[in-house]
Amino acid sequence: LWRPPPPPGATGDPVIIAPGAGLGPRSVDLSAERSLVRFLHARGFDVYIFSHRGCADARRPNGPCIIDFDSIVRNDVPAALAMVKAISGAERVHWVGHGLGGQCLVGHIASDGEEDIAAGVLMSTPVRFKSLKTTARRVAAVARHLPADWQIPNRMIQEILTVASRQSDLSRLTRRMEGPMARAMLTEATADLPLGLIQQVAQWHSTGQLTDRGNRFDYLEGLSGRRSRIRVMASP
Repeated sequence: LWRPPPPPGATGDPVIIAPGAGLGPRSVDLSAERSLVRFLHARGFDVYIFSHRGCADARRPNGPCIIDFDSIVRNDVPAALAMVKAISGAERVHWVGHGLGGQCLVGHIASDGEEDIAAGVLMSTPVRFKSLKTTARRVAAVARHLPADWQIPNRMIQEILTVASRQSDLSRLTRRMEGPMARAMLTEATADLPLGLIQQVAQWHSTGQLTDRGNRFDYLEGLSGRRSRIRVMASP
């Protein structure tokens, strides 16, 4: 967990921000003008940023291990929530998740963790999936035959591509992010990707469902009957 120093006198509720796959803590606090951390600080919240065991700046288990969605939901999410509750004294914690970070919230609530959550926000968090296109399907097929404990050096790849690219190339990454901001995002805010996680995501696109690695438990169906307050923000 990364805890940016809260403003003096801040007494707000604790909130965990969970970035998407391939993004590190800097992705939500990259600049003063576009910082979710500072936005929440200004409204009195005590902010913590979540890094799972697949992130380079997180404390990983000793010895080799497969890093997939199930292990993150089963171990890392409860550990983060327990630590934040211990530090803040709060009984429940707010959770703001983008992409994979939102899926972690779905997984935790579906795994009987709703009592930990005061309220949640899911930003661009898919819970049902379409089949992969041809190129992505080939990549997924290759990934299935590689060791699940490997790491894809996403951070290094982005740095190399950014150095070799032109400003005009970067500005086309998004219509809402200027070139310099896109360059900073790619060089400072990316994180490596565990192959075990990529394999499980590929499985979701094969089955169409947000399931565990054995395809026995549907995390979305696990929300049925829960009373957690969740705001869903979708994007095309």
